[in-house]
Amino acid sequence: MAITTINNRSVNRSDTASSGQRWTATSATAADFQDAGSGKVKQIITAQASGVATDSTNFSAQDGGTIGDIGTSFISQAITPTNASSIIVVNASSSAGLTSNSIGGAAIYAGSTPKAWNTTNGQSTDGDGFAIHAAWAAGTTSSVTIQFRTIGSYAGSATRLGAMKAGDGGATNPLGQMTIMEILN
Repeated sequence: MAITTINNRSVNRSDTASSGQRWTATSATAADFQDAGSGKVKQIITAQASGVATDSTNFSAQDGGTIGDIGTSFISQAITPTNASSIIVVNASSSAGLTSNSIGGAAIYAGSTPKAWNTTNGQSTDGDGFAIHAAWAAGTTSSVTIQFRTIGSYAGSATRLGAMKAGDGGATNPLGQMTIMEILN
């Protein structure tokens, strides 16, 4: 049996808390597990890019101005929400290069569903960067794969995530990163 200090008291414990639970001292010699309350971060997952992703989709041709299941995955990471009413929050960023004077696009997807997208400007093989934020109700406790994708450009020119210039193979790090959080609602 292990001894743990909680609220300045030593308590005996022989088991461990489940993910997202915390210890609370109920007496001088006992402790209980309690689920974290709403608004608490249940889990945080981070992922880093390991290469460059290029896509030449013409996203201006998407039906009715909506973005469909298009593009090339740059960073992909699965998360299994612990509660269907939890809020999933995703932050992603990357350097970007474009092959022509155009507006490049990138998006966050949950499975095949786009949750947020953003654009950047580029000029003749030069680029900029992307920062995208998305939040939505989990709606499930099944595993879902979150992707940070390049979705091409307004004119169908190549947009490269993880590269500062269109021809850069990623040598100008940082490539990119994505953070996924589950927040109890």
